[in-house]
Amino acid sequence: MSRTARALTTVIALAFVTVPKLTAHAAVTAGENAALFRDLCTIVSGAESTATIGSETTTLDPTVGAIQQLNLTFSDPAWKAVFNTKPGKENWQEEIPDAHKENAQWRALYPTWLAAAKADEQDTELKVLKAVGADKLKPHQKAYFGSEVAKVAAQVSKIAEKLQELKADERSTDAESAQKLLRTAAFGGPDKTRSGLKHTDMFTSGCAANQAVCCKDDAGTGKPPITVAGVIMCVCGHDGNLGTACINPATALAT
Repeated sequence: MSRTARALTTVIALAFVTVPKLTAHAAVTAGENAALFRDLCTIVSGAESTATIGSETTTLDPTVGAIQQLNLTFSDPAWKAVFNTKPGKENWQEEIPDAHKENAQWRALYPTWLAAAKADEQDTELKVLKAVGADKLKPHQKAYFGSEVAKVAAQVSKIAEKLQELKADERSTDAESAQKLLRTAAFGGPDKTRSGLKHTDMFTSGCAANQAVCCKDDAGTGKPPITVAGVIMCVCGHDGNLGTACINPATALAT
């Protein structure tokens, strides 16, 4: 189970812990359970909403950035000039050059290349070169090293792109799992909604189709509800003498 799913399970479990033991159906003062009703409805609302998982992969990995910077450092001046609108510092070509806008590889990698160019300009102390001992290479060594770095940079870009895709798929799976978990907690099944719910969806299989038995657990004749929808029915439904236990509805709540 993912961290997201475990967190949602904890939230839902806490919601159920706050519900008192049910020994009758709505034997409370009018409006007494309104706050609980609102909290439970929040969970139901979450089950009916589209779950989304925030992105955690929007920033460039430092290692990938360093490799791309090394590659740029050993590139010829013509390639470096692509990222400037004109000679001089801070004159960055923020958009993909018109000649390459339709190129899929350029669209995918230009932000990475541009970031490497900016990092290279700011790295006046040659920290990236020194980190790999490349600052002391002789000219012929630099030529060889540069060609090898270019190969590595190309592979790293492909790997980084694949990791982004995998993480996006993982986030999508987490969102789907969270949605199913919420629906099961709220309505009794991953594909259930409030439409067409039956008492067998909201309560245990031994529950008869009446509120008195479904909500009781004091004589072994029934079990507490197994869903948020069932809890709402038990704490907010009316009895013979009280039809406004929770929210003062226009018509009394009923199973």
